[in-house]
Amino acid sequence: MISKYQIRNAIFEIQKPYPADDLIVSYRDFLKYRDVLRFYQYNERVLGHLVDLTVELWGSKERVSQASLLQVTKRYMVKAPNKLFSEEMKAKVFWLFGQVVVVEDLPYNKRSIELLKFSANNMLTQAHPRRNHQYQCSGPYREQHSQ
Repeated sequence: MISKYQIRNAIFEIQKPYPADDLIVSYRDFLKYRDVLRFYQYNERVLGHLVDLTVELWGSKERVSQASLLQVTKRYMVKAPNKLFSEEMKAKVFWLFGQVVVVEDLPYNKRSIELLKFSANNMLTQAHPRRNHQYQCSGPYREQHSQ
């Protein structure tokens, strides 16, 4: 018997809808769309919201899945056709990479941490940050980063 999730996924896979700019702006939205986001076409603003949300919630005391946020964001980032990301997005991806690979203060088992490191490395590779480049950002990233 086919489940309603398999039917939903098959419909999304066939339609390949274009997401609204504000498809994911909160963790609640993320939970709603994380399983089907891979079927959506690429939208730069959706990626921006995903990266912002991941950075914003990374050290949060809220109950969130850092692993899921990072992996879904990485999977969506790979869809970018031209890989021309803003300097601010590159800086945020670099910061996330540092949190996963350098800080290593994650509440997961060794295998999960290795998968997170792989995802963070993949995101960093996708973003192509330049060496010896000083990143400057505004908003929650800058506040978190300057502490």
